[in-house]
Amino acid sequence: MAVKTYKCPNCGGDLRFDPESQKFKCGYCFSEFTKDDLAKLDPQESTDQHIDVEEEPDFGDSAAGESEGAPGGAAGGAAGQQAGSGTYAGPAGQAETGAQTGTVLYTCPSCGAEIVTDATTVATTCYFCHNALVLEGKLRGEYLPDSMIPFKIDRKKAVDMFLDYVKSKKFVPRSFFSKEQIEKLTGVYYPYWVYSAQMEGGITARGTTVRVWVSGDTEFTDTSIYQVIRSGDVEVDNLTHDALKKSDHLLVNMVLPFRLKEKIPFDPSYLSGFVAERRDVKKEELSDRTRNLAREHAVSAMKNTIQGYTTVAVTDQNFSFRNEKWEYVLLPVWVLTAGGRDGGKYFFALNAQTGEVQGKLPVAFGKLAVWSLVIAAIVFVLAMLIQYLIF
Repeated sequence: MAVKTYKCPNCGGDLRFDPESQKFKCGYCFSEFTKDDLAKLDPQESTDQHIDVEEEPDFGDSAAGESEGAPGGAAGGAAGQQAGSGTYAGPAGQAETGAQTGTVLYTCPSCGAEIVTDATTVATTCYFCHNALVLEGKLRGEYLPDSMIPFKIDRKKAVDMFLDYVKSKKFVPRSFFSKEQIEKLTGVYYPYWVYSAQMEGGITARGTTVRVWVSGDTEFTDTSIYQVIRSGDVEVDNLTHDALKKSDHLLVNMVLPFRLKEKIPFDPSYLSGFVAERRDVKKEELSDRTRNLAREHAVSAMKNTIQGYTTVAVTDQNFSFRNEKWEYVLLPVWVLTAGGRDGGKYFFALNAQTGEVQGKLPVAFGKLAVWSLVIAAIVFVLAMLIQYLIF
């Protein structure tokens, strides 16, 4: 499988995609290149691979199965390869090696070091020379994404947004936003399935109208019941599901939605400088759940057209699907994960296109206790003062 790095033609330095300028930038001589410029360059390539996995590896519990509470899984490679200026070492920062765990060993074309990744990692950074690596050999056939959204928010802005978010929370431990922790903030392309379809069908509903009046000392209630039918065509666009078993599903779904109209055809050069994962969930595994969700959207849309009733309850529905379309997309997320002293897993996630920020943050109970005592003391003093003034 091919391992590629993109080199600056001026100095031979490492080229990485820069979200701020939307160009490819050299970190040494600071030259910048457009996408068209980069297409004319020949990336440095190595096809040396020591341990391979099957084309369709077993992603069961013994391999790259889902890790509970582990945002992103081992997206940075089983050995914790560096991405940006930090590391992304997976669920517990532990290495797994051996063909039975789905790991793959590559040779860095820049320094010759061995790079350990798991079966789904398609872009990472060499731990030794820090050059960005794109493992294009893993992006073939059914694993080739249809489209992607490049990073729009660079690392500097992501760090600023992280600090603003964390500092707005009064009781987050200082260790969570220390310099060492900030260095772990990593840009990751996560795989998603995007589903669109046209639906034909309708719903049957029970509508009621209630009229209440009083005559003398008696209150009367009249309830009329109606059968309401709605039918027609419904179009469902861009239902999005994460397609990586080992990902923290809460994390990768909290940053939705993306502006999918801005997606572009997949190009591996945009992965340079970031961690990227390929999917290990087939669309067939999601089809029933996705169609059920599409039906819910259709029922809701038709129900919203029923007006003038006191209550409306759907009693039956029937829809058929046509022109179903599945698209495999890579979407950009800045992510930072950490384990708390309480054993919990905490994370910060930033949609690297829209700027949407989400997180599950730890609580500094010592700081919370101090503030609670201060507030209790203030309330006590005010109560005593009021009592003194009144009596």
